[in-house]
Amino acid sequence: MVHILTPCSRPENLDIIQESIPEECNWIIAYMADKDDKERAGVTQYNTNITYAPYGHRLRNYILNNHKFADTDWIYFLDDDNIIKDDWYINVKEHLNQDFVIMTWGQIYKDGSHRVDSTYIPKIYTTDTACFMVKWKDIKDIRWGDKSEADGQYAYDCAKRGDVLELIDTKHPTGHGSKYLAYYNYISDRREVS
Repeated sequence: MVHILTPCSRPENLDIIQESIPEECNWIIAYMADKDDKERAGVTQYNTNITYAPYGHRLRNYILNNHKFADTDWIYFLDDDNIIKDDWYINVKEHLNQDFVIMTWGQIYKDGSHRVDSTYIPKIYTTDTACFMVKWKDIKDIRWGDKSEADGQYAYDCAKRGDVLELIDTKHPTGHGSKYLAYYNYISDRREVS
């Protein structure tokens, strides 16, 4: 099973996000203490007492600490200002029964322009939350820190546990182009400042 974990401080975005969640996946939402939302059919929801969650990392950890995952489960982290890219699940599903610790891919902005390429080993400061997913059995004890670069650090720590699958476009002229399977801040359309 693929579980999509969303830390939520912006419940007004959830209807848009829900439209993008593949039927085959289990969506799990953890709400900030004052941000609970309506019941959603087929969605696992946690109302937490967390009042401060920089970058949503404490809410991600809440789900990792409280949800019962199976060893074969995959976990994908989706921010509450983003959606699932329409070709994401088609590209990852063929690899779900393989024994990788982490899968990685590239990321684009809402307008289709390039943001980051995939990397075989995730890198701190250049790997975004939406650019990887991990297998539970290998990362059970790894948690997110509170710093802005915690997504890259978390992905890097997970990758050290075993084999990485970098999803690439073999039809790219170089034979090794990134597959761009994630958006960056699709709903907010915010771009980082260089």
